[in-house]
Amino acid sequence: MPKLTKRTVDALQPDPVRRLFIFDDDLKGFGVSVTTSGTKSYFVEYRPGAGGRKAPKWRVTIGRHGSPWTVDGARAEARRLLALVAGGADPASDKAEARKGPGDDYTVAAVAGRFVREHVAKLRPWTRESYEGIIRRRIVTAWGDRALDTVTRRDVARLVDGIAQDHPVMGRLSFAVTRSFFGWCCERSLLDANPCDGMKGPAMPKAR
Repeated sequence: MPKLTKRTVDALQPDPVRRLFIFDDDLKGFGVSVTTSGTKSYFVEYRPGAGGRKAPKWRVTIGRHGSPWTVDGARAEARRLLALVAGGADPASDKAEARKGPGDDYTVAAVAGRFVREHVAKLRPWTRESYEGIIRRRIVTAWGDRALDTVTRRDVARLVDGIAQDHPVMGRLSFAVTRSFFGWCCERSLLDANPCDGMKGPAMPKAR
């Protein structure tokens, strides 16, 4: 991909199946992501600490394409963040800490509790019971003690596929609830991206 410009970013089209990550040739680590719905966001990717190929990559979202984030403005912010990394800072961890208020708990179990109180409680009784059961027995059981932003698409696929192997309908419902939960987290700026973006629920078994 050549140097990102307003024209090239405006021309990017979403993939209906997966989230796209387009990197800038001018500044290593800087890029723009495109969700399956067409939302475009600038980011910077880096390896914290001493770096090296064995170090895990971290990604920090800068902001959505458009006002106030132009390509040039986002690139300048990426340069600033990369300079901090070169000086030993870890912007992704700093951003996560900045989100927290006194006593905040960002484990999946804690945030799922908020989701139930603030969203699920408003649903119809049957739907509410289904959501609460899946959240308690599936989502919290699988990832309850993990930090919210550590759950990946692979984790979701492993959980849902395992359920669907013996119970296809429950697998589809579990995927729908999981996607709804992480979508709610994104709406409240608890996550930068929904790990379910670009995923499809398990297929329904064919009628005999």
